[in-house]
Amino acid sequence: MNICAVIMAGGKGTRLHKITGDKISKVLTPIAGKPIIQHQIERLRENGITEIIVCVGHLKESIKDFLGTGTGFNVNITYIEEDEPLGTAGCLYYLKERIKGDFLIAYGDQIFDINIERMINFHKEKNSSVTMFARPSVHPMDADLIICDEQGRVSGFLRKNESRDGWWRNLANNAFFVMNSHVLESIDAPKKLDMEHDFVTKLIQSGERVFAYVSSEYNDDTGTPERLAKAEADFQSGVIAARNLKNKQKCIFLDRDGVINVHNGYCTTPEKFILHQGAGEAIKMINQSEYLAIVVTNQGKISRGWCTEETLREIHNKMETQLSKHGAYVDAIYYCPHHPKGTIKELAIDCECRKPKAGMFLKAAEKFNINFSKSWLIGDSSTDIIAGQAVGVKTIKLPATEAKSDVPRCHPDYICENLIEAVKIIIG
Repeated sequence: MNICAVIMAGGKGTRLHKITGDKISKVLTPIAGKPIIQHQIERLRENGITEIIVCVGHLKESIKDFLGTGTGFNVNITYIEEDEPLGTAGCLYYLKERIKGDFLIAYGDQIFDINIERMINFHKEKNSSVTMFARPSVHPMDADLIICDEQGRVSGFLRKNESRDGWWRNLANNAFFVMNSHVLESIDAPKKLDMEHDFVTKLIQSGERVFAYVSSEYNDDTGTPERLAKAEADFQSGVIAARNLKNKQKCIFLDRDGVINVHNGYCTTPEKFILHQGAGEAIKMINQSEYLAIVVTNQGKISRGWCTEETLREIHNKMETQLSKHGAYVDAIYYCPHHPKGTIKELAIDCECRKPKAGMFLKAAEKFNINFSKSWLIGDSSTDIIAGQAVGVKTIKLPATEAKSDVPRCHPDYICENLIEAVKIIIG
């Protein structure tokens, strides 16, 4: 792959001081017997990236001694040396004469296994200046969350140290970027800069196209002893490699109304959304398993004018906020706004995405490389079950809360009383 990668390895790693002390750089902290930065270089090389620039500062000689010129790792490594700490973006100034076109940035304390070609293709399709790797966070109150539209264009951030009122989407920047070199011209001197709050925020304000690339792949920081231990466990269990989207993924598709939230009539406002008791616990179980959690929901009320798509986003933001309080998240939400009997002309169609048709499942499978034969659907209606069976997933039906006389009788693989019971059947 004809693209350069930049690894930010200049930080002190103060949160790991009890483990690393004053003599070991955080990027040389071992996981499964190898320094973190070696894992990064090996993943980059697997993606065909062999030109790597490492930005060093604190304990820089130990990093340079370990990596050398990169010949031992079958890559070419050069360095940018910080005489004083420049934050997460300040050293980008020194790249202005060294890089032309698109390039990658990774933070030195991240463990990742990403299908980088997919991300670069997204970056190019969007004609993006900066593309950020993004995914739901298991600790969203300790993360900067991204504000973006349905196409992924970023308009700002909810910062972790600011109060958050209302409902928000659980989508965090995960410190892995694709950028075009023209954005470097905005840095006029080597000065201390924060990547998000200073550099990217100013690019957004100036009208640059900044996008979030949403993925379920593994990309987590190791900046605390607890997160370092988790990364070690995830590596040993094979979770990290398995999440790469070059591999087929297992998924539990979830209907929304009656499965995640209480079905109490048409949910047309955030106030009407009530999370089912146990739903947070059940979805957290999915998150901790080998399965993705993806919502597929018919929302024909939009075509009837009972709810706008903007209001639906607020409802889903409430769902994500409430799930986060249980340490849970959904990997993606697909919804169908159509209904043949709708009152809004452009939405009153017999589409391919409205269940029992399979359109939403097929879109999810394309984005997340899903293996239907090893996946499941949990729904509360015959419509859900028929849709799941149409794509070849196993199905579980929960008790319906309203009559479904307009669809034929279905034959799910299992019938369960609630979401927790259903998830336990799937993941044992």
